[in-house]
Amino acid sequence: MNHRVRRWEPEPLRWLGVRGMYAVYREADRREQATHRADSSRLARIADRVAGRG
Repeated sequence: MNHRVRRWEPEPLRWLGVRGMYAVYREADRREQATHRADSSRLARIADRVAGRG
């Protein structure tokens, strides 16, 4: 049995990261809407740093 295992591609991790960031931003939006504050929530500021936007 000379079977080769296919190399695992990093794409699923990238997809998970992007989906996770969308979820964090949705939660940040929900919190901001619930408090009716004009400034960004702490969660949004942290997500911005992770995403390279802040």
